[in-house]
Amino acid sequence: MTDQTPGKFSARATVEATRSKAGQNPYRWGHSYLVMEDGFTYSIFNPERYMWFLYEPFKEIAKLKVPGGKLVVMKCVQTGWTFMAIVTAFWFMDIKREPVLYMMPTEHQLGAFVKSRFNPFIVNSPYIAEGFDTDSVGLKMGWGQPLNFRGAASPKSLIEFSAGMVIHDEKDPMDPDGIEASRGRLQAMKHKWELALSNPKLPEQGIDIDYMAGSQGRAALWCPKCEEFVVPEWPDSANRNHPRSVMCPNYDHELDKMNGKWIHKNPKAPHLSYSMSHFMSPTVTPGEMLDDWDSIHGDATKMEAFYNLRLGQPWAAAGTRITDTSGLPSMGEMVPSYDRQSVMGVDVGTLLHVAVRRTWGGILWAGNLVGDSQWEELGRMMHAYNVEHCAIDVRPETTKASDFAKLFPGRVTLVQYHTDPLAVEDKWGVEEKSGVPLYTGLRTPMLDKAMALILSKTEGVPSNLPTDFWDHFRAMTRQHVTRKDGKKYVSYVNTKADHFAHAFNYAVFAGQRFEGSDGERTQFFSPRGRGRR
Repeated sequence: MTDQTPGKFSARATVEATRSKAGQNPYRWGHSYLVMEDGFTYSIFNPERYMWFLYEPFKEIAKLKVPGGKLVVMKCVQTGWTFMAIVTAFWFMDIKREPVLYMMPTEHQLGAFVKSRFNPFIVNSPYIAEGFDTDSVGLKMGWGQPLNFRGAASPKSLIEFSAGMVIHDEKDPMDPDGIEASRGRLQAMKHKWELALSNPKLPEQGIDIDYMAGSQGRAALWCPKCEEFVVPEWPDSANRNHPRSVMCPNYDHELDKMNGKWIHKNPKAPHLSYSMSHFMSPTVTPGEMLDDWDSIHGDATKMEAFYNLRLGQPWAAAGTRITDTSGLPSMGEMVPSYDRQSVMGVDVGTLLHVAVRRTWGGILWAGNLVGDSQWEELGRMMHAYNVEHCAIDVRPETTKASDFAKLFPGRVTLVQYHTDPLAVEDKWGVEEKSGVPLYTGLRTPMLDKAMALILSKTEGVPSNLPTDFWDHFRAMTRQHVTRKDGKKYVSYVNTKADHFAHAFNYAVFAGQRFEGSDGERTQFFSPRGRGRR
């Protein structure tokens, strides 16, 4: 007998309507059923923790091709992506009715993860609690489907079960054999889906390969003044004058963090891939990012963590070098002059190797000057490019470099690298004979900062750079070196000519006085080179 009681019919209809929407994609499912600690269902649209950037990936997961769909996220920390993976696992088991394999790098990580992340949702969410009936660290049963948890470091544990979806949470540290073994669990199932998430580590490795092979989606914010969506860039979108606002990387405009979209460089790629930085985080401000950066002081390990965890970008650690220069933002072609402020770096040798940059980044011109008139030509370039600050190698032409600096008082600094590779402090002073300002810098930290702009693919470059420009960068490898006395340090070791790399490095140094400004207003450059006042 059918129950015609109006109240019960209405309730049943409401439940059925909610259930229908829940099946559309993982987000709708989570918003319908997943109860958080505060008693409300899961939401990414809370104004205080607004995470618009998760919505498109949530929807696209439901549209993955069958079989063999794949979605990749090269992520920064604490921005909700693991929550997305958890919700997706529940949704897939309930709606697609196939098992899930949830992978982490090692077995010992699983206990705390399952206890702190999965179990509370099962206990607090009535619908999920009703669907689950097995409780262990390695295996849970939900809606008749197994949810297996495994560590990639134990490939032998990945046998004798199947999965319709495998989730690689923190893929970069995973054992490659474990990853390959996990994919073998998909063969007997219909969907054969893969969701890969990870903070990146090294360029051209791990999740960076997956990202570059995909659609290369980047999170963009609306610029009301430019009237377009703009991808925030480090450090251009962080400004000391606006510590709580994400800035347009090209102008002194505030971007709207409540209005964002994904821009895909290669939308026809075999799979979707996403990457974003803490500029999108609802809980992190650009001012905090600047404070964190200031505390690094050139420490390569801390720089690696900053790029990997805050910016969601790969960073080349010791023993690696620049090999891939594709994907750098385009600056068009080199320009013969520039009517706004710029900075210049000059490496001195038989030839003068020169790099000219905008104050906030992006190469305007690079090349070498030859012949008896090369110093005169360098002076002409100071005027043509409106160079506000030039950093020039003090050796081997100390006299000529000093004479050049005297022609542009207050605008030229002589630079040399510290002779002690274990030194920890830079030095400001004057050249002994001429009295011209002289900066003695720490070679490896200075080069780390310059190389980071290339490795993170944030430096704009012209299309017609000299043919040997990138060869000079590839000639340098960051390595651990042991001295005869047994003391160790990290240094860039060159195998061939590297003049353009040093010219670019000096240009980056010359631009430090502009860091934290809008790229045009000159701020006080302290004599210890520590930035802002």
